Amino acid sequence: MLSFKEGKPVFGAPVFVQKDSLGTELAVRNRLLFEYSAEASFKMNFDEAYGLIIYDHLIMMAGSAGQGPTMVPDGTYEGYQLKKGQWEWVEKYWTQTMDDAPRPEPVLDNRKGQDVFGKQKKKKKKS
Repeated sequence: MLSFKEGKPVFGAPVFVQKDSLGTELAVRNRLLFEYSAEASFKMNFDEAYGLIIYDHLIMMAGSAGQGPTMVPDGTYEGYQLKKGQWEWVEKYWTQTMDDAPRPEPVLDNRKGQDVFGKQKKKKKKS
């Protein structure tokens, strides 16, 4: 959040609100900070169609050799939706699941001798 007071920039404002499932306010933040692994890809965008700031949900995972735990995206999304001048936290977004796979058969079934990257599989040596 960037605003100007007497011509000078002011960073942060108490506009990011987190509520529980009953609507009770848990926290109000002036700014958001996300720390994640340098090896991970984190995405945050404003989606005009949904009227949301949407970003990757992060979970803790063991780091590489010699490093401590780190945060990585888990494939789900959360965000903030503008309501009455404040951005209210949305815990999970796009939570729908499918009963059936989106394709009738697995895509790789017709690839004989290739792995998921399209490379030729190495033949196993007989012992």
